[in-house]
Amino acid sequence: FPDFYNHLTWMTAHLFPVSWLNNSSVIEFLSQVSYKMTQVTDKYSGTGVAIHAKVIGKKSGKKADFCSSIIHKDTATVTGIGTGIIAELILSGKLNKPGVWSVENSLSTELFEEVMKSRGFVKNCSEDSVIYQPLN
Repeated sequence: FPDFYNHLTWMTAHLFPVSWLNNSSVIEFLSQVSYKMTQVTDKYSGTGVAIHAKVIGKKSGKKADFCSSIIHKDTATVTGIGTGIIAELILSGKLNKPGVWSVENSLSTELFEEVMKSRGFVKNCSEDSVIYQPLN
């Protein structure tokens, strides 16, 4: 079911006219349909999340690939952890970048790893990848 749902999401993003996707009524309708779909698919696939990012580029002038993944059994928990981490860092003064920034541009790798560990995630590394998984 997740693969089917992913294909529908891709089709929406790539095949629907841009004017539809800029229309708040269409977006509201799609969000209601999406919610109803997840009520059905979650029974079969669960509510877990696995996010995998692959970066291809150059490091020290040579081609380099790197993969990063996060795996958790509950999407809502991971979303809350991410939001809570940013809020905690702002309130504690550890994150102080005025304006709008992506998380990747806001946190140093060291700070990201520190807060992931504080939330119970372990880091499993190899030469070209890292996977974050909860301890429990």
